[in-house]
Amino acid sequence: MPLGKRESRRPKARRGESESDNEDAHSETSHATVDSMGSMHSLEPPPSITRGGSSRSVRSFVDEQHAEETAEESLHKAFEDLAEKRSSLRESALHQIIRSLSTKFMPEAVEKSAGPWIESLKRCLRREGSEPLLANRALALLWISGGSQPEHFDDLVKLLGEGLLDGEAEVKASELLSSWEDVLEAADQHDPEVVRNTLEAYGLIYAMPSARPGHDDYNRVLDMHLELLNADDLDVRIAAGENIAIIVEDRAHHAEEARPRPSDEPENTKPFYESRHQLIQQLTFLSHDSTRHRAKKERAVQKSAFRDILQTVESNVAPMEKIKIKHETVECDSWSKIRQLNAFRDIVGEGLSVHFRENPLLQHVFHLSFDGPAPGKITSTERRLYQTIVGKARTKALKQMRGTRAAVKSSGEG
Repeated sequence: MPLGKRESRRPKARRGESESDNEDAHSETSHATVDSMGSMHSLEPPPSITRGGSSRSVRSFVDEQHAEETAEESLHKAFEDLAEKRSSLRESALHQIIRSLSTKFMPEAVEKSAGPWIESLKRCLRREGSEPLLANRALALLWISGGSQPEHFDDLVKLLGEGLLDGEAEVKASELLSSWEDVLEAADQHDPEVVRNTLEAYGLIYAMPSARPGHDDYNRVLDMHLELLNADDLDVRIAAGENIAIIVEDRAHHAEEARPRPSDEPENTKPFYESRHQLIQQLTFLSHDSTRHRAKKERAVQKSAFRDILQTVESNVAPMEKIKIKHETVECDSWSKIRQLNAFRDIVGEGLSVHFRENPLLQHVFHLSFDGPAPGKITSTERRLYQTIVGKARTKALKQMRGTRAAVKSSGEG
């Protein structure tokens, strides 16, 4: 049977039987089906779905349920299309996977099929063209959407290790940073987008305790980023500046947590970064840059970004970024939190608000709670519970329908 087509569920006329005879048999089956399906239609949604006595809530729920079923079908179809021979069809399927996992939170579908889906995406990673980039984002969305169970997480980490370390060692945060530093130290040999992505990944991992460099490495790491402030590409300059802010902020935070210095110990006035004066000069220049060979919009974006970075380096003051989601506010009051937010933003895209409302992973990372829905609304837990009830009723009704068809068929043959 060709992919994407379905055979008709209507029974065909048997040889030697008139079409009208078969029509009568089908009519009997149809009536029996209606009777057996009655149990489904008699199901009442949970009381909270009709909270406030509004029938609009029920209609909204049914529409929402239909949309989710359609999204899951599209997702399954897209993963099936990854087996196609034409690269254009596989790329279209990857785009559909990204779109489905971004705009809908579907943990049940992901948990059931994560294993084979990861295998399909692993094959895409080994191909050429744009497939590896799309597959990387799809893998990230798969993990965010429910594939973060230990067995799936181990598979993803192992896959990452095969790409970075040829599978010869356990993937550790410090090893990731070391491999990315090789790229940054030879930035002029790489595409600006590669350098920018490497910088953003570096800053995301840097604040992890297992990744933090020792005291002697601070100067080397900051020197490397200071050099990148002179890059021609605006995004590279800003990403390097934000990493500097993350490093300085992290250093100041852990200095405050360190054991207090005994009163009789002489104070060490040596700055933790030996080229701090040069760094401040460069950041000041970028925050006031009026060079005419840069576009006006580029200068405005650069000034705004580097004013915040300079304030952190000089005064250890981080910007505050707020996002209003439903009745909760996401507050990011540190550079590391802002980098985390931007990472989820890049991966999830337009569905960020959906995942903030329904995805426990994002709620845990950003310390959110979406308890107490407004009257007439339902929670994702209630929705999944009702879908389970409806699914079981549908399965029972289909079994009864098949049994009735078999009975009608056997009586006709007799």
